[in-house]
Amino acid sequence: MKTLGNSSQETLLYDRSELNLKDFLIGLYSIKAKHNLTSNTIDDILKFFSMVLPKENKCPKDSSCIENLFPNKCSSQIVHFCCQSCKKLSSQNLKLESLNTRKNNCESCERELDPFVTFDAFDQIKQIFESKKIFNQVLRTNRRSNPKNLISDTLDGSIYNSIKSSDINHISLILNTDGAKISNSKKFDMWPFLATIVELDPISREKFSNIIILGIWLSKEKTIYDLFVDQSIEHLVKDLDQQL
Repeated sequence: MKTLGNSSQETLLYDRSELNLKDFLIGLYSIKAKHNLTSNTIDDILKFFSMVLPKENKCPKDSSCIENLFPNKCSSQIVHFCCQSCKKLSSQNLKLESLNTRKNNCESCERELDPFVTFDAFDQIKQIFESKKIFNQVLRTNRRSNPKNLISDTLDGSIYNSIKSSDINHISLILNTDGAKISNSKKFDMWPFLATIVELDPISREKFSNIIILGIWLSKEKTIYDLFVDQSIEHLVKDLDQQL
């Protein structure tokens, strides 16, 4: 997987952009999935972006950037549908590869449903740990002794260390979701639900290649946070329980 940044500072789409490259690619992936777009269509969209963005931009040249987001790393990608009016999930779940452009309506109120996607975490974690350098960071952190009364990182917190003391080798995840506007002219919200591995060195944690994508919400309306996050976490827990 291609690394999009070499430090904790996020790579911007262009100088002074309000959108970073990571969110741009996740947003593009969301649109591709929602509308079942072909790679050729994504290529044309990227060419258009390259023309209209400022000259010194980081816009990718072709659709391989989207394919590289999940290069054989997620064995299960589930599309969920929920109703903004009823504030509840629909039973109309689909595998991502089965998604099409047909509109799905709420069984109760007939309103068009909003989709979001959840992803398996295990395959992503496994791929991250294929790097010997990254795996060694986890082993080193698990052997690390924490100076008393000194807190400089999440690893120094009392809760983390109480959990660590009960298990020799483990990993823990920090979960985060941030809404990112796709465009100022269109009221579309894109919400990725992400996880970072605490036991990695701080710089490695923030590299896009080491970030776990748990879910993506794309809608004209603000996310129904509880439904989105609950389903993403449920998928995470179920996946890890089955694999470990």
